[in-house]
Amino acid sequence: MSATTKRIDAATEALVRRATADLAADRPWLAMDRLQNALVADPSRDEVRALLGETYLRMQDERRAGRVLASTERSDDDASRAIAVWVASLGDQRRLTRRAVRDVISTGVMDDDRLESLGPVARARLDPIVVATRAEVERLASVGKRIDGLTELDGTITFSPPPPPQPDIFETTRGKIGLWIAGAVMSAGAFQVGGWIGLW
Repeated sequence: MSATTKRIDAATEALVRRATADLAADRPWLAMDRLQNALVADPSRDEVRALLGETYLRMQDERRAGRVLASTERSDDDASRAIAVWVASLGDQRRLTRRAVRDVISTGVMDDDRLESLGPVARARLDPIVVATRAEVERLASVGKRIDGLTELDGTITFSPPPPPQPDIFETTRGKIGLWIAGAVMSAGAFQVGGWIGLW
């Protein structure tokens, strides 16, 4: 194992530990940030996907939970319901929309090696979705349309999922602190102006 790989593993483990503590403290939005970063650093970590899926469930976001949990071996009622919500959001698999194609690519399972590395439950779930997505990508390519996350080299389409979208500033801890500080400064300024008016 190289020194770089060891550093990535150590960083991922640290993020997972902190995310677990965040969940225990009922701070799922913080856990989500950490786990998304952990997956960017190491997309192959299935236990990170499972924990991120659980985090989305805690946040009552079944669609995103299902997208993540579909590539895990979880098959309990909560996971199955979330996965069904995500699959339904893709629409008709006989003709996927471009949004649905991008959504499937974002799972990271379009790569053959990645798909083969999944457990049997996850492969059974995702095989038909992957087949439908590949067919739609080929159809789009045949009419000259591009999809984000795809690179075409020598006629071969390579799937490279983009990193997870960054959370809205209003959802992040830093964003909330920044807004609170801005509000406090504005309130202090308004109070000062009010004092000046009172002196007049």
